[in-house]
Amino acid sequence: MSPTAGSKTAKAKKAVAAGKAKSAAATTTKSGGKSSAKAAPAKSASKSELRKQADRAQKELGKQKAKAAAAAEKAKARLLKERDKAERLAARNQAAAEKTARKLKKRLKTALADAEALAKGGADDAADAVKHAVDTVKDVAEHGVAAAQGAGDTATMTLAQLREKAKEQGIAGYSRLTKSELVEKLTA
Repeated sequence: MSPTAGSKTAKAKKAVAAGKAKSAAATTTKSGGKSSAKAAPAKSASKSELRKQADRAQKELGKQKAKAAAAAEKAKARLLKERDKAERLAARNQAAAEKTARKLKKRLKTALADAEALAKGGADDAADAVKHAVDTVKDVAEHGVAAAQGAGDTATMTLAQLREKAKEQGIAGYSRLTKSELVEKLTA
């Protein structure tokens, strides 16, 4: 680049800057000792633009509030549904515990009746019957306490524990069942 080309560019830039300054000075007028710019309508236009932007922001805020309210309603409905599901599960577990208690009571009654019948038949038979009745009572106590305390425990048991319990109860095909299926079978 030649030294004259660089100075021409600098001179052109100065001329453009001077021209802008002159045009800005020409647009101002003197009235009553005060200078006023012709750019005043632009300010009012920007105020109306600001109002439009504020209106758009207000509408957007309304939309966001509506979305948030809808999401809150959805979450509330989902929580109510989960609560109802938990209540149904608790009722089912309570019913299973009561059923188990009835079965164990029946077994105890039968064992005691057998013991009484055998007691009438002879001393040896009576001793065996008493031993059988005591074993049955112990069994009922163990299972009765477990049934009363553990009615809701099947839902919190591990899969291995559920399979062991299913094996003890003689449920066929227990090893192929999922945890939820095992819980269902054990509480039924």
